[in-house]
Amino acid sequence: MEGTRETEGRCNAAAKSPSNPEGFCGVAFLGFGPIQTLENPTVRQYLGLEEEGGVRIVSVDPLGGCYDKEKGVYLIKPDDVLLSIDGILVGQDGTVQLPGRLSERISFSALVTSQLPTKPISVTILRKGERLVQTIIPSPRRYMVPRTSGYDAPDALYVICGGCVFVPLTKPWIDTKKRGDLFGTFGGPLTEENRQIVMLSTVLANSVNVGYHGLSCMVLRAFDGVEVFNLQHLATLIQKSANPMLEFRLKMNASVSTSTPKEGSQNGSIDVLEDATVPADEVLVVLDREKCKEADPIIREGHMISAACSPEIEFDW
Repeated sequence: MEGTRETEGRCNAAAKSPSNPEGFCGVAFLGFGPIQTLENPTVRQYLGLEEEGGVRIVSVDPLGGCYDKEKGVYLIKPDDVLLSIDGILVGQDGTVQLPGRLSERISFSALVTSQLPTKPISVTILRKGERLVQTIIPSPRRYMVPRTSGYDAPDALYVICGGCVFVPLTKPWIDTKKRGDLFGTFGGPLTEENRQIVMLSTVLANSVNVGYHGLSCMVLRAFDGVEVFNLQHLATLIQKSANPMLEFRLKMNASVSTSTPKEGSQNGSIDVLEDATVPADEVLVVLDREKCKEADPIIREGHMISAACSPEIEFDW
């Protein structure tokens, strides 16, 4: 069939097919990160391996396919030994036998990436000497920094306040700004649903933001003492703030907390920072609320920007 490649029940995840009429829907991923090969006999004995093959799971993604949301448990955990995928044995070097070609082996990950996401995969593991068979529904890997424009990276999300342009951190934005160091810091897996790293992209010069014109490409840590969870969260905080002065705290280096919100919070929206000590590597930006509201329409008109935010953001400013 045109546009498809069927091989032993598997198909190209990027192609259109009767089971995937929408075309590309991401690359299947089981939800665990690096693996450790197990050629060393001592470590194999330590892990309770009495059979050939197997690789050790080093880490798992917090929101990956191996996390069962309904039960709230991880089906695969660090230190588990991956023995087989869909009944195909995984060698101690992380390879599997290439079907029909006895002298050739390929990475075990090919058994997963050749499947469509959402198709269940049977995985056999060894955990503390106990052999377990888990059924995992793979899903595309999700990153703290979305990577592909038009797929996981949102197009042109922004919020403007006092001429300060805030955007979510994405790989296309990093490439445009030539800030590869940010990708190195935040390029890991997504740790919480809807989490975004919010950046001060640039400052559109005006008397309301004098002294801040040179600031750009900085991570926004907090607004009015509340840790910022994502761009919509920032817009909501600004809109609901009753303070005459708007306080933004920006990181001078590329680091910010990405820990799970405290119990009882929702998407970080009520996480007031407990430690009032101001870190030494932060820049403090304070804007006059009323002056910002007066100046922003003028600033936007001068830069031919039609709105205070992108259509996807709710921000009545």
